[in-house]
This record gives sequence, C-alpha cells and structure tokens, in this order.
Amino acid sequence: MGVAWASWALKDCEVGARVTVMGPLDVKVEGTAKIGHHAYFLPGVLTTEISVALGAELEVGPYSGFNCGVRLIATRRLVIGERVMVASMVTLTDVTLEDHVWVAHGAMLDPGVTIGEGSVVAAGSHVTRDVPPRSLAIGTPARNLKLDTLSRGR
Repeated sequence: MGVAWASWALKDCEVGARVTVMGPLDVKVEGTAKIGHHAYFLPGVLTTEISVALGAELEVGPYSGFNCGVRLIATRRLVIGERVMVASMVTLTDVTLEDHVWVAHGAMLDPGVTIGEGSVVAAGSHVTRDVPPRSLAIGTPARNLKLDTLSRGR
C-alpha cells in the first residue's frame, strides 16, 4: 500500500505526486476526478468511497487527508481545498470545503454548502447552510460561531 497502491487504486483519476492510499478504497469515476499532490487516504477497517457521476467533477487540493469510512460523492461538483482534514464516517456530496478546513467524525453536510477557509465542523454536527471563514459549525442543525470569539473568553 502507499504511493504505489495509490496509482492503481486511483487509476481513473488525475493524480498528483506522492498521493498515498493506506487503506481500502472503492473508486467509481465516470466524470472528472483530480487528486492534488501529497493527498492521503488513511487506513482503517472501513472502506473509503469515491464516486463521481457522469459529467460531475471532484477536485481534492494538495496535502488534504481523509480518514477511513469517508464518502466523497460528486453528482455535480465537489471541491476540497488545500490542507483539508476529514475525519471518519463523513459523507461529502456536492459541497465546497475551502483551504485549511477540518470536518470532524460523523459530521453531515448538506449538498450545496460551502465551508469557509480555516473553519471547523464539530463531530456529529449537521451543516445545513454555509459556514463563514474561521468559524466553528456545531450542533444539529449547526450554528456558526466565530473562532476568534471563542479564544477571547480566556
């Protein structure tokens, strides 16, 4: 597994340098899929799924990482920025994650949602609307809190 496995597992994708696959991966690409350099898929018991429908687009930015059991589903367009971290049991369908975003375990994001740069989606949260940059989305449905507001309380 690793870099050599990535070139085979992601054979239907445009793959950047040093992309690493360390766990089970199920890939079905009928549209366009681009995986940026140094992106990685972590090992685990659960299979990570990549599904790109005919005419759809998937873009994964460089240095972005995915834990096991993640589902990346593009029926239209799914964009994941640079240095994004996605925890296990997260399904992303037709969303935009800007750079430096963290999506925690089991979070749900509705299609069409944009998560702003430097934002965090808390574990188990259900995001139904856009999250501004440098914010924390928490709860079901998620409420947005500015991250600088949280640090001022100290």
